[in-house]
Amino acid sequence: MAVSPPEAPPENADADTEMTDVSSSDSSFSDGQDRRLGGFFTPPVNWPGPHPDDSFTYDELIHFGAIDLPRGEPVSFGDLHGPIHPILHHSRWFGMTVTDHENILPALRLVTNMLEAPHVLAFFYMVCFSPRTPLPAVTAKYGVPCTQIPAPTEGVSPSGIRLIKQYLVDAASLLFFAFGTPSNEDGATFRFLTVRSSLGGTGALMRLHYRLYAALVPGRNWAFEQLLRCQLFLATTILHELAHAMNCTAQPIPPDVDPATMRSAEPFVGADRQAELGRALEQVFFGGVVDQYAADRDSTFGLVVQRWPDLGSAHEYWPNGDVQTPERRAAGTFTTVYLVPMTYVKAVHTQLFWRRVQRFGASETRVKKTVGRRRWNQREASGDGVGSDESSLNREASSEGRVGGRLMAASEVGSP
Repeated sequence: MAVSPPEAPPENADADTEMTDVSSSDSSFSDGQDRRLGGFFTPPVNWPGPHPDDSFTYDELIHFGAIDLPRGEPVSFGDLHGPIHPILHHSRWFGMTVTDHENILPALRLVTNMLEAPHVLAFFYMVCFSPRTPLPAVTAKYGVPCTQIPAPTEGVSPSGIRLIKQYLVDAASLLFFAFGTPSNEDGATFRFLTVRSSLGGTGALMRLHYRLYAALVPGRNWAFEQLLRCQLFLATTILHELAHAMNCTAQPIPPDVDPATMRSAEPFVGADRQAELGRALEQVFFGGVVDQYAADRDSTFGLVVQRWPDLGSAHEYWPNGDVQTPERRAAGTFTTVYLVPMTYVKAVHTQLFWRRVQRFGASETRVKKTVGRRRWNQREASGDGVGSDESSLNREASSEGRVGGRLMAASEVGSP
C-alpha cells in the first residue's frame, strides 16, 4: 500500500513549564522555541484555529498535560495483547499487506476492547435490534423516513448482550476497510450493495484517511506519547465508522427499492438533536467527540474532546443521511473544547483500564473534562440552551476567566 509518510519532528526533550497564568505568559511563541520537541516550532498557518476565543496556546497544551505525561510517569506502550475482533481481521482490509496490518495492530486491539465495553455493546444492540420508532413530524420536515432508537443507557438484558456479540462476529463477512482519501474527512462509510445481511440491510465499506495509517508506519522519530495518541485516534475513527457500518447491515432495504438510490436517514439515538450514529457513539464512549488539535492527522498537538451535538454540527438533511432537528433538544449556551489528558491516553492502552470498564461501565471511558476553552453559542431561538444539560447560562466567569474551574477566553469574561 503506497502512503506518503509525514515528516518526522525532532527528538523529544523535557518540557520545563512552571506557569501560573498561562494565558498571559510572555514565552508563548516568543522565540519560536518548541521546548518539548527540542527544535523550533512553527505554528500552523491557521493557528490558533477557526475560533481564537476557544483555542489553546502551545504553552497551555504542555502545562495542562495534553502533550507530555507528568514528570516521573514511566514510559509504556501498554500491555494489550491477544487476538483482535474478527471484524478487524487482515482479510477485511482491501489493499493491505500483512506488514501493513501489523503496523496498526495496537490500534486494532484498542477497538477490540472498545467492542467489548458494556455500553458500546448496548449501543450496537439498539442500532441492530431495537425497534425503530417513526418520527412523523421530522419525516414530514425532511421528506425522508426518520426514526428513533432508545439510548443505550436504558440497558440491555444479558441475552441481548449475547445476541449482539454474536451478530458483531457474524457481521465480519459483511464489512470491509480500506485506507484512502475520503474527501477531507478522517473516515467515510458507504453501503456495499453486493452483500446482504440477515437483518435485510447491506454490507459496508469503511474508507479511512491514509494519513491515519502513515502516522503509525515504523521509523517515525516521535515521542511515544504522540504514537499513543495516533493509535487512540485511529481506533476512535474505526469505532465511529463501525457505527455507520452496523446501521447499513441493520437498516432493511424494502424489496421494491433500489438501495443505490434509496433516500434514508440514520436513527436518532434517544433525545439526540442530530441523527449521526458515529458521533452519537463517541458521545456514549468518551462523553464527547474526540478530535486532533491543530494538526493534520498526526496528533502532534494533542487530542481534544467536546460535547456533541453543538450548534456547529447542526445542519439540514444531506444526501449522506444526516438529519438535524433543533426541536428535539436545544443546543448548549456554550461550546467548550476540552483537552484530553495524556494520562487518559496512556491508560486506555492498559489491561487495568479495560478491567475497570467491564466492572464500572461508561463512567470509566468518559474523558475527565478538567481544562477547556469556551465560546458562547449564538442563540437562534428564544430560550435556546436554557434547561439543556449543556447549559451554563447562570454560571458567570470569575475575574480570572474561569468557569467551573475551566479556562475561558479573556474576551468572554463578563459576557452576558
